[in-house]
Amino acid sequence: MKKENLQKLLCESCQVSKVSIFKYLDQETLSKNNLFRVTNSYKTGEVVLHRKDPNFGIYCVHMGTLEAIYNKDLGPVIRKEFFPGDIVGLDAIENDFSDFDLIAKTDTTVCFFDKHYFKKLLDSNNKLKEEFTQNRVS
Repeated sequence: MKKENLQKLLCESCQVSKVSIFKYLDQETLSKNNLFRVTNSYKTGEVVLHRKDPNFGIYCVHMGTLEAIYNKDLGPVIRKEFFPGDIVGLDAIENDFSDFDLIAKTDTTVCFFDKHYFKKLLDSNNKLKEEFTQNRVS
């Protein structure tokens, strides 16, 4: 994992924020997001999150592809891919631990947001909360 230069990726000018659920945030809030975001790069095959790790927040895919692998109670393996603009880990808002492994399927850059900050965003923006509730992706 490598930390990116945070000056390169600014939420208010990021194309991903225009297609993700962040599209419901105004420019001021998008700018404020930069203070509460950590951007990391992962190489193909690198683990971003292990199953049963603590859920500290959500991941916004900026570039590349992530794959979530669900294998509850050694049942069937379910794989789900996430692409730029997808938000991964929305279950972190309600659950303390991850129920999937998250792996970089390609070289990937993700922006991480603390779940407490994201919950405040949801509570302050009805459209964002509605989109979150209707279209949870994980």
